[in-house]
Amino acid sequence: MTSRTCRRTWRKLLRDRHDVPPSLFFSIREAYQGYAEFITSAPVSVLTKKEHSGDGRPVLVIPGFTGSDLYNYPLISFLRRKGYHAKGWNLGRNFGHGFLNMDKLVERVAKLYHFEGQPVTLIGHSLGGVYARELAKRCPEHVRMVISLGSPFGEDRDKASRWDGLYQLVKPSGASDTEGEWSKPPHVPCIAIYSVCDGVVNWRVTRQKGGDISCRNFKVRGSHVGLTNNKNVWRIIYNCLQ
Repeated sequence: MTSRTCRRTWRKLLRDRHDVPPSLFFSIREAYQGYAEFITSAPVSVLTKKEHSGDGRPVLVIPGFTGSDLYNYPLISFLRRKGYHAKGWNLGRNFGHGFLNMDKLVERVAKLYHFEGQPVTLIGHSLGGVYARELAKRCPEHVRMVISLGSPFGEDRDKASRWDGLYQLVKPSGASDTEGEWSKPPHVPCIAIYSVCDGVVNWRVTRQKGGDISCRNFKVRGSHVGLTNNKNVWRIIYNCLQ
């Protein structure tokens, strides 16, 4: 086997592996691509024509690691103008396990369920999508559907993220992030939206495997940090809510 063939074989193996971080090229591109998606989505969310096509169902948007409701506001505003009762999680920034009291999030979903009189659709970006899936496992009677955006719930997820070092740094000592079987889907419809250009998480661990026919995957092009501000993602979410 020639050296060129060896290099090609090695590159193919790396491309097929799910336990390695994304390519450095995509990681470097994250900053400006995510910023571009944010500044282009904000006007769209404001200028979107108000429609009554939505049935008014409650939607809870959960931010990703270090994210907040402010960053997700364009998506929340877009869904409201489409006729849905979209809300943020109202728990500040998401700094991960150890800082989050999962019971408070369960209580938040339960209150929305009882106030609205119908199950809640959960949309979670990155780590927020992992929380959304776990919420659906804890209180499936309160959840209609889970939509995850670039969420690392697959096996070897800790090795597949370039932010794992930062995550481990800020996580309180003794806090566990291995509770539950993250890769196992909850007993509600699950939609996984992922980008092959993701520069933070290896896209292979963000796809749903197994589950029933109600578990689907949708591929888009875009950055990891900009998934909540990606217009193609918005279109998929809107179609899934119909």
